[in-house]
Amino acid sequence: MPYHQALEALMASSQEKTLVCAMSGVTARYHEASGAGAHLVTQREEALSYAAARMDATRAAAQDALSQLKLLMPGFAPRTALDVGAGTGAATWAALDVFPSLEACVCAERERVMSEVGSALFAACGLSQVRYTAADAARPDAAFPAADLVMSAYMLNELTPSSRESAVRALWNAASGALVLVEPGTRVGFENILQARKLLLDAGAHLLAPCPHARDCPLGAQDWCHFTRRVARTRLQKRLKGGEAPYEDEHFSYLCVTREAAAPCCARILRHPQIRPGHIVLTLCTTEGIQSRTVTKKEKEAFRAARNASAGDAWDESVHASRV
Repeated sequence: MPYHQALEALMASSQEKTLVCAMSGVTARYHEASGAGAHLVTQREEALSYAAARMDATRAAAQDALSQLKLLMPGFAPRTALDVGAGTGAATWAALDVFPSLEACVCAERERVMSEVGSALFAACGLSQVRYTAADAARPDAAFPAADLVMSAYMLNELTPSSRESAVRALWNAASGALVLVEPGTRVGFENILQARKLLLDAGAHLLAPCPHARDCPLGAQDWCHFTRRVARTRLQKRLKGGEAPYEDEHFSYLCVTREAAAPCCARILRHPQIRPGHIVLTLCTTEGIQSRTVTKKEKEAFRAARNASAGDAWDESVHASRV
């Protein structure tokens, strides 16, 4: 990752024990105070440790969601982007990866220390097209500058229910082309996505992904729509988190909506394909609801596509599958 060296340089003046302690405190506050609108990261060491522990996973989840936007709207080439609740800029890094057309990016963030660390990382990597601005999405009168692409990653879950609704409206008002929301792949995270989905559809947004339709979600109350991205862990992350696993699985839910109508996928693979002798079973979200699709070896092209598919991929019977 291009920011790793810059981040390690920023952390060089802090003792590792201090950073580990700061990370522990941040983790505890995220578990205890999310959903209350509380300030969760207020000290420099907290921002640094948070960046080291979470940027890669957040960037990966945002990259998957943004890649679906690019896949389903191949003509969409945003010149401007707005990242609200940007933290240290993970979603903006993802957007720069997916959309090389971006010329100017604004990271809106309320916590000064997060802005300082994020600004330093972009500056160290020579990305002068990215700037930070102070903004608080929790304010009922929040308003943001317009951009072709507006993003928010892992922010809605931090807000109160009332401020969450006003924040989604403000995000949509700022989006001249598309809005992408990414939340934790938990039941609560998905419920926040569902609430935003309804609000945005009522406001006239066109749903692009992950849903293949704009009707009510067909999943039952005991299930929720989420996807997984495996992320390699750096040595620094291992030290901060106190583990030796070489990777971690990031679970996330997301939503892509657009101003202009565009065709969503025909179906979405919801679960990892079940590979069995002679056939593969896919669990699909379709325009007709949740369906099971059994692909046999006799269907050579479809079988090859199903064998290479993953949960979260689009599935189209006419072209078999499209991977992010």
